[in-house]
Amino acid sequence: MPVGDLIAPEIKQSPITTNILPGELANIRATVTDNAGVKSVTIFYRNTGAVDFKRTEMMRELGTDHYAATLPEIIAPSVEYYIRATDHAENAILHGHTFSPLTITVLPAQGGSAAVADPHVAPQKDAAAKPVITKANISQRELALFLIQFIRSYEDGDLLQFMRLFSENAKIENRMDRKGIEEDYKDLFNKSVARRFILGDLKWEHNNDKAEGEGFFEVKIWPKGGNNFKTFTGEVMIEVLKTKTNQLVITGLFHRF
Repeated sequence: MPVGDLIAPEIKQSPITTNILPGELANIRATVTDNAGVKSVTIFYRNTGAVDFKRTEMMRELGTDHYAATLPEIIAPSVEYYIRATDHAENAILHGHTFSPLTITVLPAQGGSAAVADPHVAPQKDAAAKPVITKANISQRELALFLIQFIRSYEDGDLLQFMRLFSENAKIENRMDRKGIEEDYKDLFNKSVARRFILGDLKWEHNNDKAEGEGFFEVKIWPKGGNNFKTFTGEVMIEVLKTKTNQLVITGLFHRF
């Protein structure tokens, strides 16, 4: 095993069930611990319907393991967020994900007050000019669960389960068939003792039984016989298909470092 800390921080948070009013500040608290010390805790948030997440650091409450942040500019119907914690060895953990964020309900404005426009959401066009929206047969929940399986099997080095997530004609950067993809990941899993995979800001476009997501990634790999991990970051594009048996499979996976 490599020398050094391989244990990621742990994030605990009770579900937020209290609704807030438009214009109010949302106070978010979480308990974050680590075997060797927490380096930073960041919360990513957006109003539901917005494209991009904003970010702010969560501050530690003196003498405790509690971290807190206040989210401004909150509007109905809800705000979405996820939390990322990192330790001094750069191990990271997510509580919630970009593709499956946590949600706080925001009550609608009362008394006929004018709604507050969210500058991060594109304005609606007239009905006559509304574009045709392709039906999405893959739900966000399905995609979220699928990506959890992808990350878990990658980090576990479970080649059999990992390859079940790819279609027979799947493609990656330098491989145009499933057999070649399996050879590459078999080599990676055999030559490493641990792996960490983080996906961020993944945005999906749907086309019937297909979905295409783009975002950023961070991968850490601990090679066998080495004391230090290697970090790779960049952009990722993943193509997913729902089969006739309602299973999701990857048809394309491309990275840009």
